Amino acid sequence: VEPDNVFWQVGSSATLSGYVAFKGNLIALASITLSAGSSLDGRALARTGAVTMDTSDVSVPAGNTCTPASVEPIARGCGIPAPVLSCSVPVLGQIATATLDGTVPAVFGRLRLSPYGMPMGMLDGCHLFVNSNSSWIAQFSTDGNGDFTHSQIVPADPLLCGTRLILQGVLFTPSGGRSLTATNALLLTLGT
Repeated sequence: VEPDNVFWQVGSSATLSGYVAFKGNLIALASITLSAGSSLDGRALARTGAVTMDTSDVSVPAGNTCTPASVEPIARGCGIPAPVLSCSVPVLGQIATATLDGTVPAVFGRLRLSPYGMPMGMLDGCHLFVNSNSSWIAQFSTDGNGDFTHSQIVPADPLLCGTRLILQGVLFTPSGGRSLTATNALLLTLGT
């Protein structure tokens, strides 16, 4: 078994004694201490506390790589005119920015993230990638040009690497008999 495929989960803090050679990914709820002379072939990930090292040797296993972050269009928007949604590449630990380029000013809307692979729905003739597993990430009103920008930090959690999510905006616009307008949908892959 390769060290990059082994995970050790600790429900509190973890300490590696001096001159201990440890293999695998150590995940602790609180903190992790690597004592002098200890070595870790893997990762030390502390959820709420610090990782402290004292002349310790840590090496990431060669087989452990993170998926490159990406943004891919997967569905067109609908409505007259359909607003266009774009997003910067979602890199773990960095800020990602979603930009809505619309034409209708002062319209109420929401940005929604949904797990990839869920069925697509239809509402008012629009393809919607939303269900009970989706989450609203921003509620907004478009500016005087019909635009909106939202920035959010992508969690630095390495366990999220490779996660695929669908980002889509929904605007509530009573224009031309239509009460709902949807942006294009984007497939986001979280990575480095």
